[in-house]
Amino acid sequence: MAKLGSFASSTFKSLDFRRVSDRFDVKFHRSLELDDDGSLFMATALLATLYGALVANLFCLPIADKLHGKLLDEETNRTLIIDGILMIRDSKSPTLVREMLLAYLPEKHRHEEGEPVPA
Repeated sequence: MAKLGSFASSTFKSLDFRRVSDRFDVKFHRSLELDDDGSLFMATALLATLYGALVANLFCLPIADKLHGKLLDEETNRTLIIDGILMIRDSKSPTLVREMLLAYLPEKHRHEEGEPVPA
């Protein structure tokens, strides 16, 4: 076991992380090494993460929910149109077509035959 431990420690010492980080100039990883101004880079990274989470939850997710609702409405409209065209093609009765297509609409949008159609 002692032999394995000395091999591992000599291998990790030879990686020289400081030289690799200077070559790629990765500020966040350099902040893990620097003692004097490293906290500035870490604070910037955490603040950017916080702003990203806030933007996602306050703006992006509500917009995505609204778009998803509009997508579902559009899918219902397309299904209604396709089913209506297929029933007309099959020479179904106009009243049957009307009744079948009214089933797609919510209750508040349906109206009786005697009522005028709302504009």
